[in-house]
Formats: sequence, structure tokens, C-alpha cells
Amino acid sequence: MASLQKRNIKPRDDKKYRQYVDKLRDYLKNEINRLLNVIVKIYKPKRIMVEKLDFRSPELSKRLNRLIQRFGKKYIKQKLQRLQQLYGIEILEINPAYTSQECSSYGYVDKQNRKNTQEFECKICGNKTNAQINGAKNILKRSSLGSLYMTKKQVLKILTERYLERLKGCKSPPLDILKGNPYFKDCLESILNPCQGLTSS
Repeated sequence: MASLQKRNIKPRDDKKYRQYVDKLRDYLKNEINRLLNVIVKIYKPKRIMVEKLDFRSPELSKRLNRLIQRFGKKYIKQKLQRLQQLYGIEILEINPAYTSQECSSYGYVDKQNRKNTQEFECKICGNKTNAQINGAKNILKRSSLGSLYMTKKQVLKILTERYLERLKGCKSPPLDILKGNPYFKDCLESILNPCQGLTSS
């Protein structure tokens, strides 16, 4: 792309660029088909739950992100529809907001829970697991959350309120951690009013 830009050549007018795009498209289509076929063969699922698909990565250029999003979304949706038609598998798309930051064991949501793309450690319960597995478990539970089209703010409100139900009866997790988490800023004070004078555990 840098080379084309220097020569003032539009990508669609360059044969080599078009070949690269075709190669990327074929690779994505083949891998998506292969991997979903393996999942169905091994697990024989009655239902497949997927998060609302978004293929963007901060490590890729804007143009490559657009290409992968366009092709990746298209081929995954086509393949899932095909599996639904062939095997009667229910395909359920869920709202993915905060699935990577929520502890699948304890329900605590915190940016600091997710150390990197592979490591997850809950700041409250200490649960250590693979970040991708943790996210997948949250996706599995997320069907009870409600509409796919809720905003992130609406999803966060539900998650924090559910978690803060644990505070009733003045039984709380470490309050110093909760007070330092901006996600709980709006609702923590009202929840803790009955427990004034309670020290951090």
C-alpha cells in the first residue's frame, strides 16, 4: 500500500494488490469452513453462541481491518447459516460488551482483570485462566442478558448491579478495589449506604 501510494496508484488498479486480496479472501473462506466443520464434527452442538462479530484489531492497518471485517463476517455468517440449514443447529448471536473483562467465575468486571490477549486474573477472587476461555464462558452465559442491541453502558449497568447484589446484608468483597474501579462509580454509593462505617475487607 505504501508503494502504491507513493506512485499515486489506486489499489483496485494494481494487479498484484488484487491478487493479494483474492489470496486473503480464499484463505479466510477455507479456514472458516475448516474450523467450523471441525467444531461440528467433534462437539455435535445443538446451539452455537457467537458474539456480535467484529474483526478489528489495533495491530492491523485500517485497510486490512476493513478487508478482514468484510470477508470474515460474510463467510462466517454464510457458514453458520449453512450449518443451521444442514443440521438444525441454533445460531445465537449475543452482545459481547465486557465479556473479555468479566470474571466468568465471580462476575466481577474490571479492565485490569484482562492482563493481555492470553492472561486473565480476577482482581477480586484471584481466578487465573486463559483470557480466551474466560471470554467464551461469558459468551455462553450472556444469553440471559437481554437485547443484542443494548449499548455498552446499558450492559455495564446490568453487570455491575448484578455483582453488587452480593453487598446486601453488608457482606462485601474488598471495597478498596471496588471504589477504585470506575465501572462501579455510579451505583456503589447507593448500595453501600446501609453499610456506612464498614471497613474494607
